[in-house]
Amino acid sequence: MQLAPAPVSAPIPVPRDVQAQLAGAVERGVRETADWLEAHPRGTVEQLTQHVMQRVGDPPTGVALAQDHAASVAAVAARAPGPDATAVHLDSHGLAEPWQPTVDAYVARVGADQARAGLRLLEHARAVTTALTFPVKDAHARERPFRVHADTPLLEGVTHVRGGSFPSGHESTAFTHELVLAKLMPDAAAAARDVAEQVSFSRVHAAAHYLSDIVSGAYIGAAGATFAAARPDASVPDV
Repeated sequence: MQLAPAPVSAPIPVPRDVQAQLAGAVERGVRETADWLEAHPRGTVEQLTQHVMQRVGDPPTGVALAQDHAASVAAVAARAPGPDATAVHLDSHGLAEPWQPTVDAYVARVGADQARAGLRLLEHARAVTTALTFPVKDAHARERPFRVHADTPLLEGVTHVRGGSFPSGHESTAFTHELVLAKLMPDAAAAARDVAEQVSFSRVHAAAHYLSDIVSGAYIGAAGATFAAARPDASVPDV
């Protein structure tokens, strides 16, 4: 199944070590949230937020921060017109548009009536993930790399840079989409993961986020999707 952000001039090369870090964060987010749910079967989103804050921890400092900066410098150095256009497009449209082909295919496959439950799950998962993401952002208020380092300028055309850098909201939403849509359309799982990686690394490519921001976002996206699937009727606080 073809699943790609549109329009896209060229994919953004995602380093293998970044793919591995994202995959590890997702796996950990699913596992640790499932364990938390087992221990707190009636736990609320607000309570899960506190757990997520503890598990995500603080933004890197010292050597880890230097590594974060180095990853940003390398991403900026790899900019090229095609990937740059992709990053700019995903900045504006990456929260929903890339997933629409899979949503449409799901509805076409199962029919509108049967699809309603799956689409409700997706909407619920998005809401949970948003409620988990922004308290962490607000707690840390981390400056974005382009504001801190002269050698990582913001990619021209990128405008979604309000709020704290840690964690990435594009990223947490991306991996929530990936996990829910993979559950609804298992044959689209690999393609959905590719898109989640593109959305995620586009933020580092643009110098809008550090690598640690997108890795923490992957964890939160996995936590939100896992909680939503287990607790489809849980109330979600406004953020």
